[in-house]
Amino acid sequence: MGRDGRDGFVSRRRFIELAAGGLACAAAGLSIFRDSGEAEAAEKLITKVSRPYDAETPVEAFASWITPNDRFFVRSHFGPPPSDRIDPASWRLSVKGLVARELSLSLSDLSRFEEVNVTAVVQCSGNGRAFYRPRAGGVQWRKGAVGNARWTGVRLRDVLAKAGVQAKAKHLHLLGADRPVLPSTPLFHRSIPLEKALHPDTILAYQMNGEPLPLLHGAPLRLIAPGWMADACVKWLTDLTLGETEAPGYYMQTAYRYPVRPVQPGEQINPADLRPVEAMIVKSLITSPHDGGTANGEIVVQ
Repeated sequence: MGRDGRDGFVSRRRFIELAAGGLACAAAGLSIFRDSGEAEAAEKLITKVSRPYDAETPVEAFASWITPNDRFFVRSHFGPPPSDRIDPASWRLSVKGLVARELSLSLSDLSRFEEVNVTAVVQCSGNGRAFYRPRAGGVQWRKGAVGNARWTGVRLRDVLAKAGVQAKAKHLHLLGADRPVLPSTPLFHRSIPLEKALHPDTILAYQMNGEPLPLLHGAPLRLIAPGWMADACVKWLTDLTLGETEAPGYYMQTAYRYPVRPVQPGEQINPADLRPVEAMIVKSLITSPHDGGTANGEIVVQ
C-alpha cells in the first residue's frame, strides 16, 4: 500500500480524504482542472496535436525503467472532461448491465477494496505511425507514444464480483467522462472481453507512480489492462457495463481494428476480416547513443 512520507507516496486513506475535498491531485502539486497540466506537459513532451492535446515522450526519458508522470505521453480523442464531471467529491463509477446488482461507487467506496500495485506499459496503438510508408492517417507518432508506470488501484474483478456478473456476460463496456465538441461525433466507447476484465492484473487505477492520477492521464480513475494497447485503458472512467457482445459504435467497431490477413494499401477490407487491437507486440528502443550522435571508442548502448 502507498503511504505518506518522503518517498512521495500517498496513502489510500489520505488520498480519499483529499479527494473528498477536491484536492486529490493538488496534493501532488497538480490540479484536476482543465486549465492545468497541458502547459506544464508541453515543456517536457513533444507536442503532436494542440487540441485535443496529444504529445509524446522524448526518447531520452526512456533511459529510466519508470517513465516520470511529467514525461509520460498524452493521448485522448476529445481532451479532459470539464471539472464538474470529474469532481472527486461527486464523481461516481457506475457498474450495470448483466449484473445481479447495479453499483454506484464513490472514491471512498473504492477505498474499501484491497489496494494493489501493478507496473505496466501503456502504449498508443499508433506508436511509430510516422514511419509508415505510404503515410497512414492519424497522429504522426514517432517513438514516444509509450510509457511505463507503477499504477495503484483496485482489481477490476473485485469490483465486478461485488456487482455479481451474470453467466451470459461476455464483454465489459467502458465509457469515460470525456465528450466530443460536436454532438454528432461518436463517444469513445470501448470494451474488453470478460476474461481480460477478470485478470488479476487488470485494475482500476487512481494513482500513478505514487501520486494521485493526473488529469491528463485520466483522473480520478482509469482502467489499466497490462499487456494491451492503451485504447483499452479508458481514462476518466465513469461507466462499466456488462454485455453479451462488444461495445457498439465507431471506436470499437471501425477504429482500432486490424486485418487478419495481409492487405495492400488502400485495399477495401471486409469488416468480417478485422479484429480489435488488443495485445502489444514486443518492441525495443535504443536511448543512448541518440539518433545522429557520434560515438567515439567504446560505448555502452542503452
